[in-house]
Amino acid sequence: MKRRTLLGSIPAMMGSAGCLSGGTLLDGGHKTSTKHSAQAYGHATVTSEAFEQRDVLPKNYRCEGGESSPPLSFEYPYYSAGYDYRDETWAVVLQSSSYPRAPPQTSQTHVKPVTHWLLWSVPVERHSNGIPYGHLPTDIPAGKTVSSLDGATQGRNSFGTHRYDLGCPVSEQRLLWFDVFTLSDRLDVDIDIRPQKLIDEMYDTSLISVGSIQAILDPTSATQSN
Repeated sequence: MKRRTLLGSIPAMMGSAGCLSGGTLLDGGHKTSTKHSAQAYGHATVTSEAFEQRDVLPKNYRCEGGESSPPLSFEYPYYSAGYDYRDETWAVVLQSSSYPRAPPQTSQTHVKPVTHWLLWSVPVERHSNGIPYGHLPTDIPAGKTVSSLDGATQGRNSFGTHRYDLGCPVSEQRLLWFDVFTLSDRLDVDIDIRPQKLIDEMYDTSLISVGSIQAILDPTSATQSN
């Protein structure tokens, strides 16, 4: 895989894109090196049928509800029609930090986040107008390889498992961020790659766009009917 520059229209970085320029950090807290700041990446829109931005994560996707992975969707409307995306894929990195948390640019952003889920090499689909999109159904099964997603890979999380794993039981309120990366190629990395190294690999090789959606993991909401 070779590093490439994004073609076509690119909206401004930061804000809803969930990614800071200047080699600082993603909105969730991923540290990026200064070598990434010279690159421009597009903004993918990330949504879920299960929750809105910064909602409390519904019970079905928490420890007391079976801990199924939530459905996720992305769309990238700023693609370049002239570029040949022959092996286009997308990836999900789910991490968390204590919540409420300090705003960006403070020392707390350097605290190592907890990694709950690493999923990559999910094939990208296309609408009839050519716009790339992707959709994950709920309850992706555990395992290093997901056959239902055309052989997509699940890496090892902070709990040593290859699945969506909240590390139950959860004793504190946490902010979850689901970061979605669209790539022009399938990733060729070790199954047990460290989360930050995986993120660096995506930035350094075939990244097209980045998007994010966040949810609050609140153990005190266990009695709520959501």
